[in-house]
Amino acid sequence: IDLKNNASKTVCLVFQPKNRARRLASIFPQFEVDGVSLPFVQQFKYLGHIIASEMYDDDDIQREIRSMFIRTNVLARKFWNCSNFVKVQLFKSYCLCMYDVALWTRYRIGKLSKLHSCYNRCIKTFFKYKRRDSMSQILVDLSLPSFEDVISASRARFFAQWNSCVNSVVNHLVSVTTVQ
Repeated sequence: IDLKNNASKTVCLVFQPKNRARRLASIFPQFEVDGVSLPFVQQFKYLGHIIASEMYDDDDIQREIRSMFIRTNVLARKFWNCSNFVKVQLFKSYCLCMYDVALWTRYRIGKLSKLHSCYNRCIKTFFKYKRRDSMSQILVDLSLPSFEDVISASRARFFAQWNSCVNSVVNHLVSVTTVQ
């Protein structure tokens, strides 16, 4: 098939089953591509999403936390003098784009709580609210969605796009079974 592979960007990742009795091996042979040995890793980034060997999304949630703080700090530094109307539009455009949140299916609840706290802190920081101000009132004043609404909307958009995708295996299987 004349497939070209970049060995410097290729890694091996082993997903171990949860049940230890089903593990076949703990040591695996070294794989090579074009004479270059491929390293075994515990996690790697694929299309911006961190995939981890223990199959938890905690590392990707932590990446999103760092990313949200960075985006908010950049906005706060560059647009500190703008009106709240402009700041709301900027925040919606740059800080509410958590496109891979729908992929998170297995995570520790504490990690998601940290993302929730990050979301609230970013809003308070960017719009210059005090730490003790009511988050509910802030969201109403600024017409911003709550953290739960952002997560739900992201997941709903993802699944709507998934269901409407013509390349989806699920859609193909459904169309094949309805024809027969």
